[in-house]
Amino acid sequence: MSGIHVSTGGEPFIVCPIAGTIRDLYVDTNTRVPTDGKPLTITMRKNFVDTLLTVTVASPNTTGSDTTTTFSVVAGDILSIKANLTTGDQMWATSSNPHIGWVYDTGFDNVTPIFMSNWGISATTGGEG
Repeated sequence: MSGIHVSTGGEPFIVCPIAGTIRDLYVDTNTRVPTDGKPLTITMRKNFVDTLLTVTVASPNTTGSDTTTTFSVVAGDILSIKANLTTGDQMWATSSNPHIGWVYDTGFDNVTPIFMSNWGISATTGGEG
């Protein structure tokens, strides 16, 4: 995978170098528990469009995963993440942001885990590229 970039809308993304399958999305809120009935929902995006690969973490949990949903990518596709956070949410008032990981399976006996962590509030609100 190429390096992580940030779109003009503030959304971190990576560019797929070859075709593959994206699967096994994991989220760890870094010990922060969602509060005020506001669960955290992380959605994988392909070319800045939401996919069905989504994880929701609700209190009292601090972790979640989706190990059943997959989607295909081709070389040049852009992968990004979107979260349902709001700037005033006390859960994210510190620099302790969620850790996110997923698997990029190229089908050539080469499965690459991808991790993103400690991305700022501006990068967690989604947005167009």
